[in-house]
Amino acid sequence: MWQVFLNDFQINNQLIGMHLDEPIEGLAGLPAIRTSQGINLGRNGGWTTKQLYEARFISFSGRIFGRTVRETEERRREFATILAKLVKDRGTLRVITPGGQVYSTEVVLIGVEMPIEKLLNLVKWKINLKADDPLLYDNSDGEMLATIRKTRQGGFTIPFTLPLYISPDEQPVTVNNSGNETILPNIIIHTKATNPKLINRTTNQTMGLILTVGASGKLEIDMKNKTILLDGMNVYDSQAVGSSFWGLAPGDNMIELQTDEQDEQTEAELRFRSGYIGI
Repeated sequence: MWQVFLNDFQINNQLIGMHLDEPIEGLAGLPAIRTSQGINLGRNGGWTTKQLYEARFISFSGRIFGRTVRETEERRREFATILAKLVKDRGTLRVITPGGQVYSTEVVLIGVEMPIEKLLNLVKWKINLKADDPLLYDNSDGEMLATIRKTRQGGFTIPFTLPLYISPDEQPVTVNNSGNETILPNIIIHTKATNPKLINRTTNQTMGLILTVGASGKLEIDMKNKTILLDGMNVYDSQAVGSSFWGLAPGDNMIELQTDEQDEQTEAELRFRSGYIGI
């Protein structure tokens, strides 16, 4: 049995008379594909640019049952109140499949049908949702967290002071995106870092920044929304030449963290959910 939630409200909770009908549209398969194309002038064939996915449109339909007309009216009004919140602000659609997989995405409400018919203790409804991000994110284990430590060889520096600290080796970290599409993570550095550079060795992409994160500072790189904040201030223009907002390809990704100061023990938190183009 499918379980479908809008924020924390289950739209097919039969205990309160909410039932979900079939079909469920927009979750399986692919979203619409955006294609720019044309014909070759004066010769055979045509041309097609790189194809992209459109936003994902999702539809659910169902029924509200009540033991009395008054109870039915109250449940219809409650459902309308839940839906109205999606007009004022984006909401989270969370779906649990019959196989136990959990997926989520952000949605807005773009249409509602809820006609009043002759049978007053039954209300048929249909809602149309739009997810600007075409991916559906694996929410089975919540948000995934990987700790990336600055890559360096172990040992100690000369001259040294006592007590002597011998640091361990730190190597690139393997981060697994179990989905079937590239996803864009959120990365946070909250330790000292001079000109930090985050490298995805698997895709050969780099995000380098010409700035210093203080010992109690916070640098946040949002790869999806393409924002960079240092202690809450926009530092987008601090990107080094050749930097890009990179993602995690499906499968294993080797992630490396570098800084310009050898003795810095910099750490970064990489947060993500694996993404699927259809479930």
